[in-house]
Amino acid sequence: MVGLAALSFAGTIETIPAVHTDAAARVWIAPNYGKRYHFNRNCRGLYRAKNHVRHVTLHYAKAHHYTHCRISGDRY
Repeated sequence: MVGLAALSFAGTIETIPAVHTDAAARVWIAPNYGKRYHFNRNCRGLYRAKNHVRHVTLHYAKAHHYTHCRISGDRY
């Protein structure tokens, strides 16, 4: 993740939120239970999968045609 600091027009230093890159971000998928990826292991979209989930890179998930979970509020 990359985080930056920026000087605002008011002269104060503000932090810019970290940006996930495909190479660094890790997501959760449930291969036998759908084609969505989740940033949070506790997302209710993974409920049916229980312990049948895998922790993979975001790049892997996108390359295998997984799409972002619509339940999770964590988007970027």
